Amino acid sequence: MHDSALKCGEAFSEIFGGEDKIVVDIGGMNMNGSLRQIFESKKMKFISVDCVEHESVDVVVKHNDKLPFETSSVDLIISTSCFSYNPCFWMTFKEMARILKPNGFIYINTPSNNRVS
Repeated sequence: MHDSALKCGEAFSEIFGGEDKIVVDIGGMNMNGSLRQIFESKKMKFISVDCVEHESVDVVVKHNDKLPFETSSVDLIISTSCFSYNPCFWMTFKEMARILKPNGFIYINTPSNNRVS
């Protein structure tokens, strides 16, 4: 995970997070770091979702499949450096919107060549 993604994800957790909130990480396999520890340290339930099995993945879902969560059941959804690899990112985003509570928030971070101040 890039330093800027970690910094932005931590800021998101501080602003929108809270104890006992449910956080779903789309594309959450730990490749070069994860936001899991940041959210769990704030006593949130963190669920990592990815399309491949890995020790850091809690739920495996194939591209285009529905996310296995009830409608309006998740407080926060995060996705770091995932959408650029997802051939159906618009379908994934539609599912993210479906499972998000009405007062929930989504954080998406995608690779770019710009600096973060």
